[in-house]
Amino acid sequence: MAHAASHELGAMKTATPKKIDKYEVLDVIGRGGMGVVYKAIDRSLDRFVAIKMVTSADEQHGDLLQRFYREAQFTAKLRHQNIVTVYDLGEFSGKPYLVMEYLAGKSLDVMLAGPPLTLEERIHCIWQVCNGLQYAHSRQPSIIHRDIKPANIVIAEDGTAKIIDFGIARLGQSRNTRTGYVMGSYQYMSPEQISGAELDGRSDIFSTGVVLYQALTATLPFEGSTISRTLQNIIGSPAPALSRHLKEYPARLDEVVTRALAKNREERYQSASEFAFDLIEIEEELKRGLFGDYLGRAETLVRSGEYERARQELAHVLQVDRQHARANELLRKVEQAATKQQRKSRVLHLRSQAEEALKLNRWTEAVRYLDQAVRLEPANAELQNFRERVSGMQARVERVSEILSRAERALAAEDLVEAERAVGEALRFDPASVRAKSFKRIVEARRAGGPASDSTTPRAKQSWKEGSAEDPANAPTIGLGETREGEWPFAQKGSVAATPTTEAQAAANWPEETLRAVEKQLAVFIGPLAKVIVKKAAARTRNADEFYNLLTAGIERESDRDAFLASMRNQATGVKGDAGYQKVRDQVREVLQNSGEEETLTPAVVHRAARLLGQYVGPLAALFTKKAAQIADCERTLYLLLAEHVADSERERFLQEAGISKP
Repeated sequence: MAHAASHELGAMKTATPKKIDKYEVLDVIGRGGMGVVYKAIDRSLDRFVAIKMVTSADEQHGDLLQRFYREAQFTAKLRHQNIVTVYDLGEFSGKPYLVMEYLAGKSLDVMLAGPPLTLEERIHCIWQVCNGLQYAHSRQPSIIHRDIKPANIVIAEDGTAKIIDFGIARLGQSRNTRTGYVMGSYQYMSPEQISGAELDGRSDIFSTGVVLYQALTATLPFEGSTISRTLQNIIGSPAPALSRHLKEYPARLDEVVTRALAKNREERYQSASEFAFDLIEIEEELKRGLFGDYLGRAETLVRSGEYERARQELAHVLQVDRQHARANELLRKVEQAATKQQRKSRVLHLRSQAEEALKLNRWTEAVRYLDQAVRLEPANAELQNFRERVSGMQARVERVSEILSRAERALAAEDLVEAERAVGEALRFDPASVRAKSFKRIVEARRAGGPASDSTTPRAKQSWKEGSAEDPANAPTIGLGETREGEWPFAQKGSVAATPTTEAQAAANWPEETLRAVEKQLAVFIGPLAKVIVKKAAARTRNADEFYNLLTAGIERESDRDAFLASMRNQATGVKGDAGYQKVRDQVREVLQNSGEEETLTPAVVHRAARLLGQYVGPLAALFTKKAAQIADCERTLYLLLAEHVADSERERFLQEAGISKP
């Protein structure tokens, strides 16, 4: 329930107005025979309010109507966080109404009937009630509530307790309004209230003691079988000991309850603040006991590295006491340790990613991961050294690749002098480079007038062993199986060129012309080793994606891997096949016939075309030019055929350098 309505009113419904003066009515939150409580909104101040309106006032209800005006008078003077605030008093259609603070919460009687509250929460609630009463009692003249009970205590959503319904309050010491007529809820009345004696603030203290007892035990201390018996118990019988209902509780609570419920008000707490003081001391005692448990568990969890659980234990303490020194100190340690743990975990993950990248010869990627790791742990000397080694290896590989690119272009242009010079420079920079040694064998074979030596010859085998022994990082990592240190990774024992029967059978599943085409393109990037790598990859899988992944693992530079895969895609589409050549040649012939021009294809033209194409596609230029020359019947046709091997982004520039325009 959002706000407690007066419980003295009966049950009579009335039509709900849409507006009460400037207040827009939203809902009914309480209804009685004499009145109703609405939830409304004050648009001018943009706030919710509760409006208590008298809907039936006649001579029979004259006393209750007087109480209504008295509540407005008394409550309007009170401004305390534990007392409901009154904003306005008015009359609408001849009916008086009282505008109060809207409390989004539940009354204590509803709270006690719901999920169990902790002992600290129950004591803290009554402590707040005592604070509100002390404020009312200390006014000049003092205001006595006279009807403290759970239904007149509302717990807001933030845990603040608010006293409501001052409808039967009196100023200073007073008697009941008429002989034999008792005002208040009889279970919570003080002995002097029942006997009709003059009342003061200590009567409210007795009623609050009854509420405390009920909150602690879920029973009323003086409940009898009849109203009369209950009133007799209040006057003459002691409250049952708390131990009859509670197993574990601070022993001092017995003393507090006994004093609050003393029959003789002179033996009772003399002020609500005195009552509140004892309650807060018990609450602090409970907190210290609970805090000790929470802090002990948190410290154990910190030692075992369970920082999230430790944070949860500390939250229990800090929710109650945000300034708790030990809890805040532990929380700082937890946050620092958790951050360090997360950073360490991230660094390990980044290093693992870098090592995976290195296995695939992805140097740039590996360095990027290690750069991130070093930024997280700049004081990690071992990590710094590892990053520097990898960065050095990356620089060496990139430099060798750059130099060997010159060798590729020189070989494509049949410039053996420049190719030999570039290969020599690469080997001086990195004597262990397997790619450089492979290019050296190609150059030597070209000079000797024969094909490049096969990578499975004893000389190639020895070259691989020397390179991998000097620097294992230079050995191609292609994912085609593990080898022992120094072992030739592709040859079967007893035969340099032989492969197991199972591999031969598996490789037979791939068309021979496909494997030859793939081998030629792969050789552009890794040299003579391409033949054996293609055979091994073909023996391992029939899946095209997996096949090309195995092949690209041996290519050092990422850009080279992308270029290789792009060339494979082009070949798969058949763009550069014989049909494509024929189409281009027919287009050129049609142009020449229409223009009446004639062109001839000479060896010099073919040689120049091969040199130009070599600048774009590398060593394969000679093969492509030879094939195109067999089909082309003029220089224009030749260059247009060769342009099909050039990347789309560079094709126009290639034709411009050749002096050819597209048909």
